[in-house]
Formats: sequence, structure tokens, C-alpha cells
Amino acid sequence: MDLSWQPPAGWSFYLFRVLPVAFGWPGLILSVAGLAVAWRRNGWIGVMLVGSAVGAFGVIALAQTLFVRYAAPVVAPLSIGLGLLLTALFARLGEGRWRGLRPVAQVAALLVVFFSPIATAVKFDRLLAAPDTRDLASRWVQAQAPGALALTQGWFAQVHLLPESDVAACAPEVPPWLKPGVPAMPGGASTWPAAIARGDEGWATIAHEATEKYISRRSRPEEVELVIGGYALLPCGLQGRKEVRPLDPDCFELVQTFSPGVPSCDSYLDMFDAFWVPYSGFRGQYLPGPEIKIWKNRCYPWSGFLKP
Repeated sequence: MDLSWQPPAGWSFYLFRVLPVAFGWPGLILSVAGLAVAWRRNGWIGVMLVGSAVGAFGVIALAQTLFVRYAAPVVAPLSIGLGLLLTALFARLGEGRWRGLRPVAQVAALLVVFFSPIATAVKFDRLLAAPDTRDLASRWVQAQAPGALALTQGWFAQVHLLPESDVAACAPEVPPWLKPGVPAMPGGASTWPAAIARGDEGWATIAHEATEKYISRRSRPEEVELVIGGYALLPCGLQGRKEVRPLDPDCFELVQTFSPGVPSCDSYLDMFDAFWVPYSGFRGQYLPGPEIKIWKNRCYPWSGFLKP
């Protein structure tokens, strides 16, 4: 997404950025301490937990392609370690002179450990619950220019398009409530009826082509009525890698923009996954997705129309 971004070492990225977001620093430290407790008290179970955590981290520590999701195998043993440590701590608080402080200490410990990851999860889910900019663009095209042929461009930021012949082939097979509509792209006769006739075996072909067609389609802007461009927005409002062809200003007029907001400078995006939602630092962004711009081709003999 950002050609100037220099990836850090894998071990540094996961240890100091990803895992603290998942657990919070207090939770991460206590998780590691919990693995030490398991090693000391639980014999081979502790060895398995420590071994799985160290082994999984050892693999991603050497990675050069830094997907956030690669940390998932480390999260499981660390979570078990955290649970074991909290269980041991609460049991100790139930003994002797500490017994009277047990309820207060339990609540305090849980707040310290879980406040940060819960707050992050709530902010993340709240952002994901909003409509994606690509969905908004798709609905706008269908409402304002039904039947118009479109071209989508952008670095993993395209809007889903399908040839009308493919949509017609699937229409009898899909319940109406599962058909929100898909903007049209250029395309000839559909090969999907043959895939549908193969039953369940054919759906893999359809699923692959439904993505491949609009991502790899190499139509020219002058062949369509609408050009839809997707742009990565990076922290501090910087733009990421651009993959939108220059458009002739005499023919193409910008008619609509869907912006996700301006990510704050402390936002962290998965630079490899192009997920378009930060996993830390959510200020400034109010919609998931890239920035979407839609241009009307005034030089095209229109079959669709734009509503006022």
C-alpha cells in the first residue's frame, strides 16, 4: 500500500506492535509469566504450552511478509498462560489474610488485564459495523446509473462488478434476499450456466471467476460509462500506492466520492493485507474501506443515466 514503507524485523513487529494490541501490555506480560508458571507447575502440559508459543513466534520472528494474522498461533498459548496465572493469583488471594480483599483484587486485576483489549475490540467492531465505502459506491451506482457499464481500478481497492450475463445466469439459483445487486462491467456470453449445471462442483469456478473478472479485467476507460477508482488512505491522511490510470479531463467528470475519513497519525494498518481498517489507533476514520471516486464518461453514448 505504501511503497516508501520499510517493514521492520518480524520479531520486533509482532512483539512490540501486534501482540500488545491483542493483549495490552499488562496482559501480554502476565501471559508470558503464566507460561512460566505452567512450565514450573504443570509438567508436560507446561512444556507443550511454552513450546507451542516459542515455536510459533520463532517462525513469524523471521518473516519478511508481515501479516497481522500471522500472530494468531501465538495468541492461543499466551491466552492459556494468562488464564492459568489469573487462576493461581485468585486462588492465592483466597487464602489467609488476603481473603477479605479477594473481590476487590479480582475486579482490579480483570480491569488491568482486559480493559485495553476490550476497548480495542469495541472500537474495531464499531468501525466494521459501518458500511464499507465500496458497498456505498456499489449502491450509489445502481441507484444513480442503473445498467451503466463500469470499470473498477485501485490497489486491492476495487468495487465488485460482474458482467450482466453472469448475473442473469445466477439469478434463478439465488434467493431474492441474497441479491442486493451488482454493478455491471463489460463482458460477453457467460460460461456460468455450464458451471451451474455441474452442481456443487461448479460453484468453486464461479466463486473464483466472480473475483478474478473484475480485478484482472483490462478494459479501457473509454469503453465504459463509469470509472470507479479506489485509493488507499494511510495514517496522517497520506495516499498509498496508486493504480488508477490517468483519465482524459475532457471526457471524465468526477461525480461522487466516498471517503472513510482521515486516519490519525497513530493509526496502524496491515500494510500487506490491504484490509482498509486500522487494528490500532482509530481516530479520524469513520468508515471501513478505501477512498472511492467515481467518474462519468461524458464522451460515451450513455445507456444509463445519472439521477439529479
